[in-house]
Amino acid sequence: MCISLKTFDISHEMRFKEYISDRPAVIRAVKVLGNCDLMLHIATKDASELHKTIKGIYKAFVDIITGYQAWGAYKEHFFTIFPAVVSDKENAEQK
Repeated sequence: MCISLKTFDISHEMRFKEYISDRPAVIRAVKVLGNCDLMLHIATKDASELHKTIKGIYKAFVDIITGYQAWGAYKEHFFTIFPAVVSDKENAEQK
């Protein structure tokens, strides 16, 4: 989820940090440069829970949010940087 803001001073930032610390669905929140000011990674069990989380964030910060975009994914794919094949080969060479 990307959020665009009017302002984001230290008081807003502290309020935002406190708010998302009580939301287990928000697994990551960072300030970013570009078209949006904040990027959130939200993990929920279904679309209705995602919708409820996003609406909650919007309602809590309606005074500073100018817009947001949300994208959904049904499965997260992982990329293994160090595959087991390489690891097994190195272990075999060390023996």
